[in-house]
Amino acid sequence: MKKLMIIFAFFMVAAFQGVMDHTLITNSPLEERTPALSPDGSKLAFLRSGNNDRDLQLVIYDFKTMRQHVPNSSIAVNSPPVWYADNQKLLASVKQVDGSYKLATIDSESGDVSLPLYTNGLPDGDQLFPDISPDGTKIAFSVLKPANFLAGPRPDFDIFVADTKTNDITAIVTTQYRDMWPRFDHEGSGLYFFSRHGSKGENDHIYHVDIRTKKIRNIIKSNGNDFVPSLSPDGHKLAFASNRSGEAAIYIHDLISGETKRLTKPGTAASHPIWHMGGSQIIFTARSSNGGRGNIAIIPEKLLHLLDK
Repeated sequence: MKKLMIIFAFFMVAAFQGVMDHTLITNSPLEERTPALSPDGSKLAFLRSGNNDRDLQLVIYDFKTMRQHVPNSSIAVNSPPVWYADNQKLLASVKQVDGSYKLATIDSESGDVSLPLYTNGLPDGDQLFPDISPDGTKIAFSVLKPANFLAGPRPDFDIFVADTKTNDITAIVTTQYRDMWPRFDHEGSGLYFFSRHGSKGENDHIYHVDIRTKKIRNIIKSNGNDFVPSLSPDGHKLAFASNRSGEAAIYIHDLISGETKRLTKPGTAASHPIWHMGGSQIIFTARSSNGGRGNIAIIPEKLLHLLDK
């Protein structure tokens, strides 16, 4: 019996070869994507869309009760929210009367929405993809500048950092190509992001920028697009999405060894990874590789650990 168990375990590990199965957290007929885990791990925020892919609905899922609720059905949100340290409020990009999207605070229980946080010191355009530094003193985000067809038809994003005490805003990355999805590093002194500036507009690669010096380093690149980086709680690994294999999949990049491994299995189009508490699980947006609606999925802890085998 022991020998059979060893053989079974061997074939299980060999069958995965670094690619994992997943379990759905949500299963709605509507598109659901871009999960955001509360700091205490008790709640999951995500965005749900109907007919309009830009005007999204904020949904909160409670892991204890396994129930969902919409804090405020009268607002539209664009791009993933991020939780404040109090486990109740979220920072999100909320649609304004003029049709633009600005950063505001949403209470996950009452649905109360603050006024836009930043109305001065920024170029016109939507404020998207926010993140809050580990110590809560800084907020990073991208601004989608209005289209300039004289410069080129591609959208242009720049990255800014705001001081939460003084509201001072500093431009951090302003290349001529799109600079998106800033995520604070473990110390809060730098940002991981993805951009096409290194490939002259051809492919997305993942970079790190020092906030003080604004020095940019390339971290991950491939022949495909590498995007939406997410740093592990210990600061040692990056989860990210990439279509380098022909379909969108989640990969794990070890920042110490430089090794990269695929996480999700073929046949699943995967994006928007985030780490669960302790870094033992990955939550992400999953859909069939031939299209269809997205749902929120999780890689179970016992499967994620196979990456270290």
